[in-house]
Amino acid sequence: VTGSVIGSGSLHKGALAGTNNGPIDNCFWDTQTSGATNAISIGTGSVTDCFGQTTAEMRRPATFAGWDIDAVGGTTKIWRIYEDQTYPLLRTFLSPLAVRANDHTLSYNGSTYSGGNGVTYMPVDYAVSGVSGTLTYTGSSQGAVNPGIYEIALSGLYSHQLGYDIAFVPGTLIIVGPEIRITGNGNEIANNDLTPGTADGTDFGTLYVSGVSVVKTFTIYNTGTGSLTLTGSPMVVLSGSTNFSVIDQPGSSSVSADGSTFFTIQFDPDAVGLSGATVTVANDDADKSPYVFAIQGAGTNSSGGGSSASGGGGGGGGGCFIGTTNRVEGLRSLVYGFWSWV
Repeated sequence: VTGSVIGSGSLHKGALAGTNNGPIDNCFWDTQTSGATNAISIGTGSVTDCFGQTTAEMRRPATFAGWDIDAVGGTTKIWRIYEDQTYPLLRTFLSPLAVRANDHTLSYNGSTYSGGNGVTYMPVDYAVSGVSGTLTYTGSSQGAVNPGIYEIALSGLYSHQLGYDIAFVPGTLIIVGPEIRITGNGNEIANNDLTPGTADGTDFGTLYVSGVSVVKTFTIYNTGTGSLTLTGSPMVVLSGSTNFSVIDQPGSSSVSADGSTFFTIQFDPDAVGLSGATVTVANDDADKSPYVFAIQGAGTNSSGGGSSASGGGGGGGGGCFIGTTNRVEGLRSLVYGFWSWV
């Protein structure tokens, strides 16, 4: 109830009734707009679960928690309320109106996304006078910068009794751009991973000093929606120990969406001890440029070295030891050396 029962002279006044001889159950009235503090003035009727509420409370779904009501358009609930805008409205007397956010696709440019790409009303011949409020764009699209898929949500419009049951339909924002991912041994190497390990091939193991080397392959994937450009010259740069060297640079500086390329690094220790280097791949990914990770390997003169060969006892002559080549989803290891019996 938005007003109150009024009278003149000695007539009784109340929020819901002046006098009442019947039951009134489960009701609310606006104490601010009615100015009334009681549901009825006098009478023998009963008043059960009737509450005076402020105007703000009358516009909140939580106030009517026991009712068949919601604040979402297009449902089967008996009552519809536009939160912070209206009192409960009977949905039977509202006409359906869908407001859909138009999809938007754009190329990555480093700018923060705001707003939307317009909306579509269904039916298109709706009465503009039946819609109030200001359309507002919300959702994950607002403030989006990097390539990806985001939601363009809507809010802000409302209607009144005999008006519209407004249902907001979100749209999709697609920011097209590259997304770099580098793997070794089939496992992803996180950007800025400075802890080499054997699982992703960044730990080259322990090799004999001089004459023994190992080559590993690393794969660059573009999992984004736009072409990835490797902007460095050379495309893969090593810094640190000179025991590491790039044998094969990527075949192209451009990697298409869902495409890949690879590069190889050789470790050839020239001294006993641990060697380390940093791999840098400059690119145009919005948040992973440059892509950096650490590699390491060790040199040894001990027979305990991991990649080595030893001769059998007795007899002169010589022999050549060639390790196996293993290629598993981007990893290629080649171990070779020379040994002889004396």
